[in-house]
Amino acid sequence: SAGSSSGILEKVVKLAPVLAATWLFFSAMNLQKKYDLEKAGVFPGIAGANAALIIGEVVLLLHPVSDLYYYGAGIISILCTCLTLFAVVRRYNLMATRPLPSFFDRKGGDDRG
Repeated sequence: SAGSSSGILEKVVKLAPVLAATWLFFSAMNLQKKYDLEKAGVFPGIAGANAALIIGEVVLLLHPVSDLYYYGAGIISILCTCLTLFAVVRRYNLMATRPLPSFFDRKGGDDRG
């Protein structure tokens, strides 16, 4: 009885990050529907992080025999994490830059006279 309840608890603990990531993924999709891509550009970063998490969880749950599955999942997770990093840096650059001043759109003084 104790072994079966601990096995169920172990599976719930293993699946909790996937459920949280799925909720975060759908929240990002709702943000992107509500606002345009420039204002809610979090979707690529969240998709990469979710893909890395799901790949790791699938390998953790399946326990494959060959090490190639673990290496492949690790490499794919690293690539997905790099996608997330690039999305975060791109989003930061969009938010941190200011528009260029318009030097030729003067209104005032002798320009209107």
